[in-house]
Amino acid sequence: MFSGAFVSQRSSYALAASACCPMIAPMATPLGSVLERDELTTGPHGRLTVDVLDAWLAPGTVLEVVVPGRLACARCEGGGCDACGKSGAIRLAGDEQERSLRITLSESARRVRLVRPLGEDAGLDQLVVELRPAAVPSDFCRRAQGESGRRAIIPLLFVLGLVSAVIAALVLHR
Repeated sequence: MFSGAFVSQRSSYALAASACCPMIAPMATPLGSVLERDELTTGPHGRLTVDVLDAWLAPGTVLEVVVPGRLACARCEGGGCDACGKSGAIRLAGDEQERSLRITLSESARRVRLVRPLGEDAGLDQLVVELRPAAVPSDFCRRAQGESGRRAIIPLLFVLGLVSAVIAALVLHR
């Protein structure tokens, strides 16, 4: 019935677009793909709510979190599903050092989703960390020292260098 080569609907749109707009060319490689949130991994997803001081929610803050040995299942919200073995919870093996992680906050970080945060063999495919402002931080979370302190010392060193240069210029000018 067709006298020419069969062209799919998608490629016919591309041909029509390239005919009317010669600058449009088909892409050699895709830039990315869209995934459903839950299709990224099929294993256990844990949920952890962390109380932090309001000052800790600034962009660039680094938090050190020791993930508890037992987490609520993020897939079923604790109701029980195949990923958590119908228990509603995920149990993690290992000591505190093996369950420790560092999170650097972005500008609007109140909820962070981490893929395999404790490594490939930890038994946790995703961890959803919800940060909640509170008067007292959770005992398993602390603000990393040195990260913000390093940033605060750079302007101070710049000002001290500038003052030293001005004083040296005044002394040499006399």
